Amino acid sequence: MRQDLIYEITKIIYKTSVFSVFCTFLLSTALFLKIAFAEEAAKKVTDRLQEEAAVKRIPFSITPHKPMYILPLSYNFSEMSSASQDTKDVNDLETKFQFSFKVGIVESFFKNRASLQFGFTQTAFWQVYNKKASAPFRETNYEPEVFLIYNPKGLDSQNWNSSYTFGFTHQSNGRSSLESRSWNRLYLQKLWDFKTFVVSTKTWYRLPEKEKTDPEISEGDDNPEINFYMGYFELMGITQVYNSTFSLMLRNNLRSSNRGAVQFSWSKPINEKYKFYLQYFNGYGESLIDYNRNSNRVSIGLIIHDWI
Repeated sequence: MRQDLIYEITKIIYKTSVFSVFCTFLLSTALFLKIAFAEEAAKKVTDRLQEEAAVKRIPFSITPHKPMYILPLSYNFSEMSSASQDTKDVNDLETKFQFSFKVGIVESFFKNRASLQFGFTQTAFWQVYNKKASAPFRETNYEPEVFLIYNPKGLDSQNWNSSYTFGFTHQSNGRSSLESRSWNRLYLQKLWDFKTFVVSTKTWYRLPEKEKTDPEISEGDDNPEINFYMGYFELMGITQVYNSTFSLMLRNNLRSSNRGAVQFSWSKPINEKYKFYLQYFNGYGESLIDYNRNSNRVSIGLIIHDWI
């Protein structure tokens, strides 16, 4: 009995010691990374803003907005909607790509504290390997937006912790009848630069639409429950370690149903122009046609323009 008691006590002490060493290792590693990469991460954000400012001085210039990538291998472990009502067979493996740009409407006003921009993002899901259905585009989402960037310290300031972005965005899949999906939102976005990483918070209000009286007509709300799946806010964190860029996006509907999404991505340069890109998505709202279906997708490919 006494030997068993001594044995149990010894086990507890051993486990506690191992756990303490493990925690110390994690804290030391985190501290090392914070010190080692603080200047690098901060420099990347500053360089990006300075490059964009230089390009914007050129009349009618266009700059990247959100990440631009092509993912030839994009596998969804969940059920997906078809390209149309006439196409029933859908491959789990497809190609996903996105391009995004913005252009200044009014580059500077209010004593160089504000800028009015127009942005456009297109995300496509292409059944390129589905030869049986003639390789159709299963879904394409279009998102034009107009947004105001305001920084009380001035647009040329390197301190973006005090800046805010107010915007209006329309998102739709360009279809009609039963396959139509769209919504309009007003949003507020805040950027936090913590030197070792960047955090973005975004919340929105959906502009109400009339209830649809007939699903076959275009007038009215195509997706009245989209907020229950897409949520009301988005949290994103971005950091760089050893020349790799990591990002994590979280969305939630703040309800007991606890619906939302998580997206993790990793990119690493393979040459001066392109980066290898890995993206994992789990949740709702990856595409508008499947906003109310849970998606579990892994994609790999190339990214042309990253967040930082």
